[in-house]
Amino acid sequence: MKKLLALIIILVLALGVMAACNRDEDTPDTPPPADTPAPADTPAPPPEDPPPPDDPPPAPDVAGIEGWTPFENRVTLRIPVYERGVAGMPPTDDHYWTQWIQTNFGDVWNVDVEYVLIPRWEQIMTYNLLMAAGNAPTIFMEYDYPILALWAYEGALAEIDLDEFAWVAPNYYQGMVNRGQLIYTDIGGRTHLILSERPFHNTPMFHYMFYRMDWLRQVGFDAPPTSREQFVEAVNLIIEAGIVDNPPVPFTLPHQAFAGLLDGWGNRDFPIDEEEWAMHSSLTTSPINWEPTREWVRNLNADFHAGFFSGEFELREAADDEADFIAGRLLRHGGFMSPNVAWLNSFFEINPDAELAIGRVHDNHQARSDNPFGAIIGFSSAASEDEIKAAWMYMEWMLQPEILFTLQHGYYGHTWSYDENGRIAIDTNYEGPSRFHFNANVDLWMVVMASRVTGTPEESIRAHAPQGLPQDFTYQMIDAFSYIQAAADAYRIYPDVFFSVPIPAEALYGGNGGVLHGVMNEWLSRLVRVDPAGFEAMYDEFEAAYLAAGYQTIIDQRLEAFRAGNSTRLPERARR
Repeated sequence: MKKLLALIIILVLALGVMAACNRDEDTPDTPPPADTPAPADTPAPPPEDPPPPDDPPPAPDVAGIEGWTPFENRVTLRIPVYERGVAGMPPTDDHYWTQWIQTNFGDVWNVDVEYVLIPRWEQIMTYNLLMAAGNAPTIFMEYDYPILALWAYEGALAEIDLDEFAWVAPNYYQGMVNRGQLIYTDIGGRTHLILSERPFHNTPMFHYMFYRMDWLRQVGFDAPPTSREQFVEAVNLIIEAGIVDNPPVPFTLPHQAFAGLLDGWGNRDFPIDEEEWAMHSSLTTSPINWEPTREWVRNLNADFHAGFFSGEFELREAADDEADFIAGRLLRHGGFMSPNVAWLNSFFEINPDAELAIGRVHDNHQARSDNPFGAIIGFSSAASEDEIKAAWMYMEWMLQPEILFTLQHGYYGHTWSYDENGRIAIDTNYEGPSRFHFNANVDLWMVVMASRVTGTPEESIRAHAPQGLPQDFTYQMIDAFSYIQAAADAYRIYPDVFFSVPIPAEALYGGNGGVLHGVMNEWLSRLVRVDPAGFEAMYDEFEAAYLAAGYQTIIDQRLEAFRAGNSTRLPERARR
């Protein structure tokens, strides 16, 4: 009955009007030109933001924001935020936009909003230390589903009632329904999790690989390579031509498990065996004893002996590869796109006459789709009912179009304006009081959405395309995306398996800091260097050591959970 009531309420709310956000003192006095149309499907902020009501009228029998009343007693809401250590940024937990949230949300509903710094790539350790000290944030928020599942299993996350969540945050709840995310909310038969949105999750569109097209033209290529064979040929020709006097291909050991899994996506059979997928396809732990991974490492061995990458690869970091690409020493480099990409800016400052081209996926491309959700959100089992309700209110409040637009775009005339085609153009160089924090405040609004969306995929790509460079990469990005879309339509881009029960061994042995990651790096260096004639025998030893160090337990637990029906399934057209 409660679920039916919640659904009826949601339908009624769809006809309602969301509360407007407050006008901040940094809001410009001049609104957008009245005759300039906003891009399709993109809400423009109103020219005037009315102040918040001093005393929102009580309406206890109404779901959502219209039914909220301020808390009688002051509530403290502790929200995790990534500390990324980016130079030149104001304090991550206290800047213009955190204060804006306090004014426009916290002060209205009698909530103190505090931000808890979580160093990026040290999340698990930081959360564990906070829990051990009895100082956990109200919200637990990560992108790693197995970790949230383990925390739920260990009792760190509160059990929640989705009917109650739907009453407080009906729009957020309905979004989860529309995206088919309710299947991910339960761990071990109990509801613990809420899922944010990840737009276009099965067609990643914001990460691209750039190649030195001027080098490729010198050796007879008119486009970046689209197969392993073409890549090997191109690199050999570049070395033979002496275009650079150093190995031209970047490679570093995967210092972070998340950032460098040896998952062999490019070498997988298609369609694939579903049980193999359930055992091995993971964002947390590298599947060393899966044949696609062996082939991937075998290719690394061949590339090393052909002189493709540095003989000091063990000592190198990702920052070294970026620096060498900027200096004109490497063939390719990739990253996420935004209107202001620092490494592309630096590259063209040093290499003003260079030509870059974006690589596209090959026709038989397979790849991991993004998760079908953004941040995975749980709530501390040590939090009070009011603190958890405040967290739900915060999420629903931020989802309002005018609030989310302001947090993602800032103010007209300061951080965004319209270009000559009537599309929104972001100014990431604005240095005034309301300047963006990291990547347009993404770590503040990740609680509702993983990436900013501006209309259609093509419009979103245009909004994320680098600006102010000698080359315009917009159409290359759109073209590369069309090949990704084709691969997704053929079911060659698909997600990892997700389990509705914890896989304790994965949290114990896998991931950053896990014993398997150390074993992997220890052996990987040796496998890259070994004489090709001895590669297979050494890899067999590696497999045995890896299985014994915990991977056998992981795949046994994963397979057991899959066979018991406690997991998602591989898309049918991708199954062998």
